[in-house]
Formats: sequence, structure tokens, C-alpha cells
Amino acid sequence: MSRFLLLLTLLSVAALSSAADAPLTAEPAAEEETPAAILDQDAALAEEIRQAEAAAASAASSSPSGDTFVPSEQISEDLSVAFPVDI
Repeated sequence: MSRFLLLLTLLSVAALSSAADAPLTAEPAAEEETPAAILDQDAALAEEIRQAEAAAASAASSSPSGDTFVPSEQISEDLSVAFPVDI
């Protein structure tokens, strides 16, 4: 049992010493966006949305009003269909 504890202690010391010698490879912290930059992005997105809505509205209003559907066949509505009473 004492050999196991000695081996475990040696391994943990070796791991800690090799970790202390290893260079840090963490990436540098990314620059956070300032509130002004975020507001500028929001304003740009809002403007794009307004332009898209205006384009959609102008496309809808410019469609010709003569596009009325005319059915090719006339359906008689006086035909009766029998249904069971117990439905």
C-alpha cells in the first residue's frame, strides 16, 4: 500500500512539474464589442429590415389588379349528397 501511495505521489509531482514548464497555449481574450458598436450594428440591421419591408410593400402594390381568378367550370350547387343521420 505504501508503494502505491509513493508511486501516486511521484506521478502527481511529475505531472505538476511538467505542467509548470509547459507554455500557456490559451488564446488571447477576444476584444469585447463596445456598446456603441453594438448599437451601430442594430441600427444597420433595422435599416435593412425597413428597406426590405418597403421593397415588399412596393412589389405588392405594383401588381396588376386584373389578376382575378376566373374558374374554368361552373359547379352546380343544387346537387344533394346523402349523409347518414347518425354521424
